[in-house]
Formats: sequence, C-alpha cells, structure tokens
Amino acid sequence: MPLHQLKLSTVQRVLMLVILAMCFLVPGSIVVAASPAATPTPTPTPPASGSQHSATSQSGTAAQSDTTETGAQEGGDAATSPSTPEPKLPSLAKVRVLKVEKLENVQRPETQNAGTPQTGQAPTVKNAARLQEIILVTVNDLQTLVRYSKCLSDQDQPVVPCATQAIGLFLDGRHIKGIVPESGAPTLVESTGAPEPFDGRLQFHLERDADSDEAWADLLGAPPLGKSFFERPTEVSVGPENGYPVPTDVKANAPDKQRQFWLIRIDLVWFIICSILLFFVLVVLIVLAKHSELLRDLGPTQVFENWPGLLVWWRERHQRKHKPYSLARFQMAFWFFLIVASFLFIWLITGANDTITGSTLALIGIGAGTALGSAAIDAAGDGNAPAQPQVSRGFFTDILTDHTSGISFHRFQMFIWTLVLGVLFIYSVWGRLSMPEFSATLLAMLGISSGTYLGFKIPEQQQSGATGDAAGRGGAGGGAGAGGVPTITSLSPSSVTAGTVNQAVQIIGTRFVDGDTVHVNDTPQPTTFVSATEHTAQIDDALLATQATLKFKVVNQAGASSTETDFTVT
Repeated sequence: MPLHQLKLSTVQRVLMLVILAMCFLVPGSIVVAASPAATPTPTPTPPASGSQHSATSQSGTAAQSDTTETGAQEGGDAATSPSTPEPKLPSLAKVRVLKVEKLENVQRPETQNAGTPQTGQAPTVKNAARLQEIILVTVNDLQTLVRYSKCLSDQDQPVVPCATQAIGLFLDGRHIKGIVPESGAPTLVESTGAPEPFDGRLQFHLERDADSDEAWADLLGAPPLGKSFFERPTEVSVGPENGYPVPTDVKANAPDKQRQFWLIRIDLVWFIICSILLFFVLVVLIVLAKHSELLRDLGPTQVFENWPGLLVWWRERHQRKHKPYSLARFQMAFWFFLIVASFLFIWLITGANDTITGSTLALIGIGAGTALGSAAIDAAGDGNAPAQPQVSRGFFTDILTDHTSGISFHRFQMFIWTLVLGVLFIYSVWGRLSMPEFSATLLAMLGISSGTYLGFKIPEQQQSGATGDAAGRGGAGGGAGAGGVPTITSLSPSSVTAGTVNQAVQIIGTRFVDGDTVHVNDTPQPTTFVSATEHTAQIDDALLATQATLKFKVVNQAGASSTETDFTVT
C-alpha cells in the first residue's frame, strides 16, 4: 500500500523518516571507518529539509578534514624539498680566442675595403705587432669570461666566496703581468655564428715593465740567426690572470694565416740604420787605432807643419812608426763600443732608452780612471828624464808587455778580466735584453786589476828613464847638452827604392835644437832644424844607390846622440 494512503499521524511519519535515514547513513559510516582510504560512495539527497541540513553539515566536516589533510601533506613536501641552489661561476667551455689583429690594421680604411674583387677573398694583412703597439683580441663568448672575472653567475648574480680578477694576456702560455684590457668594458661585435653567444674584442697595449720583464726577455731575447730573427710566431690567448688561458685558434702553426700572429722583435729598417751606424763607428775606431795615436801611449807625435792634416795622414799612414798601444786606452775603447752597441740592440727590440745600469757606469768609470792614471804616469815620467823612444811591435805584444821585462802578469790579468766581463755583458744583453748588474765584488776585482796595472807602470817608467839616461851618457860621453839627449820617434819616409835621388827625410823626435846634425851610417848629412820635434835631412844619393839598411841618428852640439833608427833602401 502506498505510504500516502496509510492513515498515520504526523509523529509516526517523522519517526519513519528518521528510521529510513538511519538505515542509509549508518552502513555508509561503518564502511568509511573500516576502510578510510576507499573512495566514499555519493550520498543521495533526501527529500526532507532536515536530512539535507544534516548531510550538508557532514559534507562540510569532511571537506574541512580533506583540506587539513592536504595542507599537512603540502607542508611535509615543503619541509623535505631542497633549498634554492646558490649562484655558481659560469663555465668557460665556449670561450675561445678567434683571432688577433694590430689596432692600426683594424682602423686602416684600406684594410676594410681592399681585397680581390675577382675572387671575393678578404684582404690579407699580416697579423704582427711589436712592443709599444696595441692589439685587438677577438674572443668567442666574451661575456661569459667577463662574468667569470667579476665573480658573477650566468644570471649576473654575485658568487661568494670568490675574488674578482682582471682578464690577462697570455703569450705562448705565459701570463704577461701588468697588461690588462684597455678602454673600459670589452666591445661586443656581431657574432659569426648563432646570435648567442656574442663575440667580443679585448684591446691590449703591449708594454714592458719590471713585472713583465722576465716574460718579455723569454719571448724576445736571444733571437736565433735565421727566419725568426726579426719576427717570432706566437700563440695568443686570454684568461683570468690567476688562472689558465682559454683555448685559442691563434697558434704559431695555424694552417690559416689569418689565425697566425707574429711578435716583431726588430724592425728591419731601423736594424739596417743602426747596423750601418755601428759598422761605421767600428771601422773608424779600428782605422784611427791603427794609423793614429788614439789608443797609444803618450809621447812625442809626428808633426807636419806645411801639409794639410788629412793629406799628410794619408801620405804617411804606412810609413810612420807609431808608439806602443796602451792597455788602459784599449780597455776604455772596449767598454765604449760594447755599451753603445748594447744600448742600440736593446732599444731596437724594446724601445727603452733608460737601460744604463749602475754596473755600466762603474765599468765606464774603471776604464776612464785607468786611462787617466796611465796618462798621468806617462806624463810624469816624460818630464826632463831622457826616456828611451818606444816603437809599436804589434797590438798584443804592446798591451801585454812592459818596456823592460817582456810579458807582464799584471797586464795579462787586467786584459783577461776585461774580456771575461765583456762576455758576461754580451750574454746578458743578448739573452735577457738588459745590461747586467755585476756584484760589487766582481767590479772590485776588475778595479784591483786596473790598480795593479797602474802600480806596476810607475817602476816601468822609472826603469825606462834610467835606460835612456844610460844610453845618453854612453852616446854623449857624459855630456847631454843644454837640450838633453835627442830621441828619434819616426822617420818619414822610412824606406825608399834603390836609385832614388834628391831624397829628403823628416826626422821626428824630441829634444831637437838648432845645431843638431843628422848622421846616416855615422856620416853627417845636411840638416835643417824645423822645430823641437822635427829635423829635415838631405840624404846623399850614394847612400841610396843600392839596397841597404841605413842607420839614422841625431847628434847635438855636445856630442850626445840618439839611438839609431833603421831606414830601408829596397
């Protein structure tokens, strides 16, 4: 029977609805309690308003429980998940040096527009630079290298702990200290490949200072005699100054010449100019040393009063008998030429003009002081004492022997120490591009050798003077005359051909007075007094008729005579 046809009271109807609702809700609650992980079955909506309120309340409670459970789960996930990663330095894997160019070549308009229109090839400009010039280094992904040096991540966030460092220049793997990019921030250029990463240029000024001196000496010093004498193929790279260089395409043996780079050691034009200058100085020094009194001991010199100087020198250069070479003057000339040549060599490579060191000044001072002391001793011994005239017997014989006892050890010692320090000087200049700094002990050794030479030179002069006195007394019978014993330094000419007639000979010497007579083979000849250092004698033709060696001497009015000097008739 349908429910609406039952004749029930209102109370009975309410009780019946409650019982029916309990029949549906209680089994569902038991199932949910027994298996909480199972998905609850949807509850149908009861028609009564009271049941709808009760269901809504339970649904709200369940929703609140689900929300709480979800929040707890998310909180647990948040607690167990790792923190945000710290910024890291970027990788330099893509950073690479692409090419190197001299700034002057990049800025030159013809290098940008010139080329070979027929083939469409780019102009070929040799990538070479020397000290004091500016180069441009093109780097792939330069921004990453800049971030790395500034301790920034790829997102430009600071990285700690990290110390910023400059971008350095590396030549053949060696960091050139003190050289950093110029002109502020690096310049980005259009990339040859993908839009990212960008290429960039770094500008470096090739300079040499105390910090980079050793590196430049290794790169440019000791130039080999050959293809690399003027230019040195060099690998170029960049990188953090306290790190390693990045990979580079600019190598000494790169197949593409545009990827090669040369360091210019010596400019060819200036090398030719300086070589001509040094050769001229050396030739003039040797000629003057051989045919003049430039490097010889003090004493009377040959004087010609009636001839222009240059013509007389040319006429008499093979006939004049010169004084012995001076060891002290040779030492001074040796250091003079060596220092001049070294200064020019260093300037050619480095462009530096402040290369004179304290040791260099000391060497010049020792040479000058020795020459000055030797000249003073010679001048003091030449006074009124009748010194025996001396004639050169050859360079090495003159500088290694004294006037009386042959080869002297003090002269030999000074000569050897001068050569040893000269070799060390040349090695330092050639290999290290700097004049050496000798120790005080080594300089004192050379100074002691020079002082010993000067000390022994005093008795040499005294003994030479004593020998001259004895000769004067023997030749003059004890009477020297008012002018002293005459001496002959040289004859001009010193030889003639047999059969020569009307031959006049100039006798050069000292202590000549009017009234002296020139004797040839003990035969007086017509003599003309010219000055205290010169006589002119007219030689008898009979003495020149055949080949012979004639003996010339000057005899004064007191009977004192000079030593005999040979004159050859060939």
